[in-house]
Amino acid sequence: MKLALRIVIISEWRCRQRLGTESYKKVGPMELHVPCRDPISHLLSQCNYRRRQFNCDAENFRKEIDKCLVFPNRFSKEDFHRNPDVALKCFNPLPIDHYLDFMGGKLQEKRVVNEYIHRDTNKPRDKEHECLRKNKEVASEVRNIMLD
Repeated sequence: MKLALRIVIISEWRCRQRLGTESYKKVGPMELHVPCRDPISHLLSQCNYRRRQFNCDAENFRKEIDKCLVFPNRFSKEDFHRNPDVALKCFNPLPIDHYLDFMGGKLQEKRVVNEYIHRDTNKPRDKEHECLRKNKEVASEVRNIMLD
């Protein structure tokens, strides 16, 4: 599949602030596609990436969450509300094929076509030992903390 797919991570606060400025408004309406995942699945993936085990018996779940999060302040919906020309669209990133099929008719073909090579960034998770998958009450509390 030949697609021009650009992934932009807006990490610098100064860059995010510019979304509300006149220079961005001149571009016209913009649709930003943001990968959306279940908060618990995303947290456990980040715990795995950092090689940490979430402790469901901990007294402070906020501290357990913070031990796992990678770039926790990289995205904030509030940053985009200043510019009415910016619309956020959520897509399910797993598996990516559905999103690529959806975007296939909307993106131009790449000038230089390369074969896609998947590169794992995480070791496989041991989902049997993830307490948040088993303890629904704690998972609900953690989800609420993350979405707050």
